[in-house]
This record gives sequence, structure tokens and C-alpha cells, in this order.
Amino acid sequence: MKASAIVPSAGSGRRIRKALKSALPKPYLEIGGMPVLARTLKNLEDVPEIREIIVACDLRYRPMILEMARQHGISKLKSVLQGGKTRTDSVYRALCRTSRNIPYCLVHDGVRPFLTSRTMSRFLRQVERSGHEAWVAGRPMVPTVKEVKKGVIVRTVDRAALWEIETPQVFKKNTLQRAYREYHRAPFAATDDASLVEHMGKPVRVFEVRESNMKITTPENLFTARKILESGEARTGWGEDCHRLEPGRPFYLAGVRIPSPWGAKGHSDGDVILHAVVDALLGAVGAGDIGEHFPDTDKKYKGADSRLFIKKALSLTAESGFCISNVDTTVILQKPKLGAFKGAMRARLASLLGLPKDAVGVKAKTAEGLGAEGRNEAVTAHAVVTLKRRNS
Repeated sequence: MKASAIVPSAGSGRRIRKALKSALPKPYLEIGGMPVLARTLKNLEDVPEIREIIVACDLRYRPMILEMARQHGISKLKSVLQGGKTRTDSVYRALCRTSRNIPYCLVHDGVRPFLTSRTMSRFLRQVERSGHEAWVAGRPMVPTVKEVKKGVIVRTVDRAALWEIETPQVFKKNTLQRAYREYHRAPFAATDDASLVEHMGKPVRVFEVRESNMKITTPENLFTARKILESGEARTGWGEDCHRLEPGRPFYLAGVRIPSPWGAKGHSDGDVILHAVVDALLGAVGAGDIGEHFPDTDKKYKGADSRLFIKKALSLTAESGFCISNVDTTVILQKPKLGAFKGAMRARLASLLGLPKDAVGVKAKTAEGLGAEGRNEAVTAHAVVTLKRRNS
């Protein structure tokens, strides 16, 4: 898939400039040691499907944008052009400068610096697979929504069908070009590019975004963004897994095969430590649990190597803008004794997670003869992970 990225950044940002007494508009203010716009452009640069980037701005800031591109290795920047008086004007001017041989365009706000390249790439791949002409990023509405007139609540709105719509918005280029032609013939109040496509009667699909995609509009947004990046936002996830033990099955723990007359019964290889770590990673970024991603009803996971599950969980963690900082695990098992294997298990787990060994804990405990573990009927593992937000 090939896509052109359009970045409207021509707004003056009077409110935030006045509040901060800043000479610069919000795209050029720094968060975490980089201008907001530079972070956005860097994320777009790292999307393989994006072949060119066009920025519409106030041309007074063109030299700053070109310097951002030089400093941060943004090689796909094709053009920095004069934006219009409105957002739609800016997008249309950039749309006219895109390459004819690129069939898709992605429109993304210059002041949304947190959405990762992985998520944007996944979004574009879904657009291509679907064959549909228009998609927007969004998320289900969470807060209670009420209709208010003259300061009085009229009714509580059913939020079940309400979504917050964001950018990126992705279109087949000829569809968006046609939408703009119709808009110019009969202008109306359009809040985003999808509105133009909707006005033509074309369906617009929604791609659910789960990670942070904050739009920096107010001073409070800017302060929050700085706090996230400069404090190194951390998250914690907890996971647990338990499997019955059966004679004659291979026994894997943390990716290491343990010599044993019995092993864990499971749809996959039954590695309880890796399964617990996967659940901890997924939980920390709000991405569900291992059963949702790798159901035991799916034949393709029959006997699967649990290292595949770790790889997917790490990918979802990265898509959410986080990386793993450390992990601590405990396995509860009566027999065999694991003391001779803990070093190998720790080293393997560190390798799978891309961590130094001193950031990985593997502990083994017996159940003192109590419960299913104590009777040698089952093995259980617990895992705690700490994630930190990636700063770039």
C-alpha cells in the first residue's frame, strides 16, 4: 500500500499562545525535548506505507520545519506549503500537491504527537484489506453525555452509539478529491475531512484506537503531554495462569523444556510463565487477555509455541506507546525442583522480552503439599510487569 500523509498545521493557536505568553504556535512548542510537530512527523516517517509527507503551515515557520526534518531524519517530507484560512483549505492545498501515483492519502493533525507508527501502519493495512474508500480513527465515548439548553440539562444522551473521532483519517485519494470538488461547489460547515465524504453519501468506517492520541489544543493538554514524556509514565500489569499436569507431555517453563515425567495440559504448549507474562502485558495496556487473542477454540494455536504469544503481546505494547521495563515471575510447582533450571529460564525470558537479566525475576515455590499444586496435579505462575512510555 502507498499513502501520502497530509499534515495541516496552519492554525495560529491564539488561546494557547496567550495563556503561555509564547511567540510560537503550539506545533513548535517543545514536549520531551522535541517540538510537538517534530514528534508527529517522526511517527509518520516511520510508517512504511507512507511514501511522502506534505505539511500545510504558516510559511513563516517553514525554515523551522525543514530544520526539524534535518535534525530528526524525516526524509519523506516532500513539501512545506502555505496553509489556508481554514483547516479544509489547508488540507485541499496539500491534497493538490500529492503524487498522482499514490492511491491513498492520510490526514493527520500536526498536534497529535502520541499515535505510534505501528498503529498507523496497522490502520493503513486494514484500510487496504477492506477495500472501503474512507476510514477515521476513533474510540467509543466513555463520559456521560447530556444535552444542555440555557444551562439546564434537557436529556441524557445514549452513548452506546457515540464515538470520539480523531485523526488519522484515511481515504482513497480520488474519493477525497471528489468530496472536495463537491464541497467547493456548495460549501457547508465541515469539522473534518470525513464530513465531506459523508456529505456525498459515502460510508465512512471507524478504526478503533486504544492508545493515547491526545490533540494538544489547550495549555492543560500541553502540560499533560510534557508530564507524560518528561516523567516517563509507567504502568503495571499482573497476570496469572494455571494448567493441569498430565504424564507424558513435554513441560515448558519460560521457554525452557524441563525434564519431567509430566507436563502442562493446554491447547498450546502450556507454558504458564509465558502465558502469565502475556496476560500482564495485555492488561497493562488495556488490550484484553490471552484468551481473546489466542482462543483455545482456534485450531491454528493447537500445540503453538508460546513465544509467538509473547511476540504479539510485545507488539501490542509497542503500539500503545510503551515498552517493558522489568518483569517478575513466580511459578508454584511441587515437583520437579526447579533450582537447577532457574538461571536458564531467566536468561530465556530476558531474551524473549529484550531485557537485561537484572530486569527479570524468576522465582520457584512449592505449595508445601497443599492444593492442586501440592498434590502435583497442577502448575501455576504469576507475573508482574512494569511498562514505561517510549519517549520517541
